This record gives sequence, C-alpha cells and structure tokens, in this order.
Amino acid sequence: MASADAGTQLFDPQLFLLTLSGTAVALNDDAAGGQSTLPTLSGITGLTAGFYILGISQSGYDPVNAVNQLLFATGLPTDIRYAATGLQPTTLGGFSDGTFFADSGTYTINLAGVDSLSVSAVPEPSTALLFAAGGLLAALRRRRA
Repeated sequence: MASADAGTQLFDPQLFLLTLSGTAVALNDDAAGGQSTLPTLSGITGLTAGFYILGISQSGYDPVNAVNQLLFATGLPTDIRYAATGLQPTTLGGFSDGTFFADSGTYTINLAGVDSLSVSAVPEPSTALLFAAGGLLAALRRRRA
C-alpha cells in the first residue's frame, strides 16, 4: 500500500503505479480523507511480484501516452482508476498539461507491505584469482626459506 500526504495546503498530489515498461496499473487522486492512496492491488489480473514505478504528480498533471491519450480511465477523484482501454501506444509518453493549484510543494510517501531489496558485494572472479595467486606465491616463498 502507498499513500501520499501533502506537506503544503496548495499541493494536491496523486499517486500512480506503472510497470517498468511504463504501462498503467493504477492511479488515485484523493481517497476518502484527502490522501492519495493505492491500497493492496492483489485483485488486479496479471499483477505479479516484481519491480514497479510509483509516481507522484500534482492533481491534474496526468500520465499520457505518446499521442496525449490518458493512460488511466476517467472517474471520480476518490476512485482507484485502472488502465484505460483501447490505447495505442499503451506506455507512458509524458504528462497532460493540467491546471494546477500550485507548481510545487512538499509531500510524504508512506509505504506498507513493500519488500526491500538486500544487496551484498560479491568479489569479481579476477579479484579472487589474484588473492589465490598471491597466497600461492607467499606459500612458495615460505617453503624455500
């Protein structure tokens, strides 16, 4: 789940979720209570575990494709809106030039139920080979001494 809290009164954020290729998954402008919220989206057919793009923009500055068609179906601001049908192309091409309350503002994104990625350093094979060769040379020198 993701939600956005506006840090200033003039900034009205909306959240949207896209696949890594830029295909629309879900958008919410204002859930009940005024916060933009994308709840657990387990009901979406074909949505699998993986990497996604979580976007935030000013309300009215909507994701569009390369020919300026809205990526998400229209609806009430409180609705969770999903990908529009009949689009060509279906991927993100930019944003509509909506009328804004404020050009910028602060916000906080709250995430729940999101797995983090753990990364550990793995030495390159050449580094391991260099250490092995160094150890072998040190052992040979000790033996000769």
